Amino acid sequence: MASVDEPTVCSVLKNLGGKTFNDGLYRVLRADEVEEATEAGCLAFPELAQHITVFGYDWLGRQFAADAGRRSKGMPQVLMLGFGTGSALQIPVDPIAFHNDELVDYPDDALAKPFFLQWQAAARAKLKHYQCAGYKVPLFLGGAGDVDNLEVTDLSVYWHLCGQLRN
Repeated sequence: MASVDEPTVCSVLKNLGGKTFNDGLYRVLRADEVEEATEAGCLAFPELAQHITVFGYDWLGRQFAADAGRRSKGMPQVLMLGFGTGSALQIPVDPIAFHNDELVDYPDDALAKPFFLQWQAAARAKLKHYQCAGYKVPLFLGGAGDVDNLEVTDLSVYWHLCGQLRN
């Protein structure tokens, strides 16, 4: 596991830690949640265990982490851990630029905002802290990528279950 002392992660947690955006579309972890979330990410993606620190998550339960194994100009780059897809996506920005630019300019791409709005209208549910709209059948097991395959679930349970299924 990468260090929670990573300056970019510390800055994000200091300025945004514990905040929820757009009715649960995206959340930044509190400092006391980072270790547990990172452990769940490492369980699901053991090949990344030596260099990630999770700082946030979205409504689908996808984690966003600083990847110390990929740096640009000395800054760790963002990695999105897709628990429902079983894949990790490299996002070529550091955690600060991710919040200042990616989430502002590209929320549809970064957070699947149109899918979130579609799910909200169909489910008529609000996500509480530590809940996500998880796939009933993960996509990596042949599940459908539609709102009928989503259910409100405990985030920690979802992370651990998908992590075990992936491995």
